[in-house]
Amino acid sequence: MILAATIAAAGILSAQTPKNAKFTYTEASDLTLTGKLFPDTPNPYHRVDTVVYKGFTKGENLQVRESSGLAVVFKTNSTAINVKTEYGEIQYPMNTNGIGAKGYDLYIKKGGKWLFAAAGARGNGSENQVLSLISDMDNSMKECLMYLPLYSEVKSVKIGVVEGSTIEAIPNPFQYRVGIFGSSYTHGSSTSRGGMTYPAQFTRNTGIQLLSLGCSGNSKLQSYFAKALAAADVDAYIFDSFSNPDAKMINERLFPFIETIQAAHPDIPLIFQQTIRRESRNFNLSAEKKEAAKMAMADSLMKIACKKYKNVYFITPNATTPDHLASVDGVHPTNYGYTLWAKSIEKPVLDILAKYGMVPDGGKEFIYKEASDLTLVGKLFPDTPNPYHRVDVEKYSGWTATQNFQVRCSSGIIVAFKTNAKNISILTQYGQLYSGVTTNMLAHRGYDLYIRATEKNGKFTPSHNGKWIYAGSKCPDYGKEDKPINLISNLVEGEKECLLYLPLYSEEKSIKIGVEKGATLEPLENPFRHRIGIYGSSYTHGVSCGRAGMTYPAQFSRSTGIQLLSLGMSGQCKMQPWALNALKDADVDGFIFDTFSNPSIAEIHERLFPFIETMKAANPGKPLIFQRTIYRESRNFNMGSEEAEQSRIDVVDSLMAIAVKKYSDVYYIKTNATEPNHETSIDGTHPSDYGYGVWEKSIEKQVLNILKKYGIK
Repeated sequence: MILAATIAAAGILSAQTPKNAKFTYTEASDLTLTGKLFPDTPNPYHRVDTVVYKGFTKGENLQVRESSGLAVVFKTNSTAINVKTEYGEIQYPMNTNGIGAKGYDLYIKKGGKWLFAAAGARGNGSENQVLSLISDMDNSMKECLMYLPLYSEVKSVKIGVVEGSTIEAIPNPFQYRVGIFGSSYTHGSSTSRGGMTYPAQFTRNTGIQLLSLGCSGNSKLQSYFAKALAAADVDAYIFDSFSNPDAKMINERLFPFIETIQAAHPDIPLIFQQTIRRESRNFNLSAEKKEAAKMAMADSLMKIACKKYKNVYFITPNATTPDHLASVDGVHPTNYGYTLWAKSIEKPVLDILAKYGMVPDGGKEFIYKEASDLTLVGKLFPDTPNPYHRVDVEKYSGWTATQNFQVRCSSGIIVAFKTNAKNISILTQYGQLYSGVTTNMLAHRGYDLYIRATEKNGKFTPSHNGKWIYAGSKCPDYGKEDKPINLISNLVEGEKECLLYLPLYSEEKSIKIGVEKGATLEPLENPFRHRIGIYGSSYTHGVSCGRAGMTYPAQFSRSTGIQLLSLGMSGQCKMQPWALNALKDADVDGFIFDTFSNPSIAEIHERLFPFIETMKAANPGKPLIFQRTIYRESRNFNMGSEEAEQSRIDVVDSLMAIAVKKYSDVYYIKTNATEPNHETSIDGTHPSDYGYGVWEKSIEKQVLNILKKYGIK
């Protein structure tokens, strides 16, 4: 009695669902559908919109309207779940039972993993009647994953829960969008229920969402399938494309198929699977000959394809046991055979996806910490209300809209931290974003990670005394800026000291750094010495850099250990009075200036000496180092550009010769970002990453010698 009372008080009852219980129904598409390659089909349970995409045969048209690979996720505290289905066409494959062909397969999360709960289907002739899928559960809240029929077209799927209980949509529990196109193997032929297809098992095992378009007998590298696949919004593709076509078809169609997909998705991985070994080959000589020829052709062409095309891969699955008992009909695997298949491709697929920043959390929870709660490096003004702004635009006024945006960008700011995590994720809340033509999106809005390490025999080991080594960089895709990005995965064991460079041309309101639950994430003491301000043009801001850590101030700090506090402003560094108003208040040990790249000759004449005098008054006894502007490659044949640039340099050289004599602590150094072959420019004005490296090396010794005079080492 005491036990019963305790259980009742907890609100969790084990009593049977009443036989006369009433149910309320919710359309499955009003919850969360997963596994859909094309999310916006008019019928939400169709996999392809056959009005938009043409060319399919009658059989293919039905197959792409079938719901294989789709699942609905939801949470409910109901003790029972019913399903009401309005079917369209139903197929009855000879090697697939009714539960697989037209029924439902339910999983419920337990202990953080998806556990089989129930499966069922109505008998022939009664398909449109209510299916009692499961009953007599407790009334705790349960996360559910229900797979839809493999070989049926459904027009409506209504999920019923006991009246008075709740049913709600939950977020998609799976990550990324990885399309998978294939044969009856991918469709699910011979599986006993929808959750046992190898794409479904792979998804549950890894957390990576596979968007299945299996078409039994019809995955033959057809051009019209390629066109449809090319239109899908995916992060990667996996193909089971060598099971249906013969050797001749593979030879004729493979390369055009790849080229069609790559024209639309040039930067995503295309992972082709060899077909599995069929048990029908064991004694049937014609089957052996045909299958061997098909596999040999795939092997031969894929060796060429992997060299000919970027981002193309070839892996070999296995669905066979040593006793050869994992086949239903000599062609299609049993449930266990499909389990073997899913397991056999798991590591190679995950290894490939990781190269593109797609890393499953493996069911682990990521813990996020605000970057500003760690250590921010490179800030000229440490106490801005938004910690990722470089200047407090409320305190210092006078900016134009463009200038206001630029000083709110995070260019030059770095997060220093230490962690023993194996995976690092970033979640950003962006403010204003910018898109330019000379700088890629990775530099605009992405993150650039360095880890301190020592190198031996080409291998890097994290070390407190090591050098800063590039580790990884990534940015969110367009339209997905509010989603977390997996910056890097499978990191080496042990504690790692990290520098994370923030985006060059984006404003951020919040930056959260995530590590897997149980890993440490702590501030790292600023690894750089002193505070040297650097104010400059688009060169200092980082225009045309491939990633944020490649600006010349960033390279200088890593190379020398001297902290540069960057205020680069593209096209806006003209020694203006409002800029002076802010710069004179900065707490620094000295300044470096790139101030002769943007202003006109008249502006230089008018502003240089007042600029120097104001800065000297604010920073008495501190070095003010002015850089000569670099040679622009646009001068090579453009006589107007050559004349204008040379005239400006001549004026600057003349005025700085006077300034160095007139003012103490003022210096003038030469810069270089050009190689003898003149191949270090992106657009004739801005250097490449290598060009910025040349720039950094050209000033390093000069700057260090000057700073040494002031005890700055």
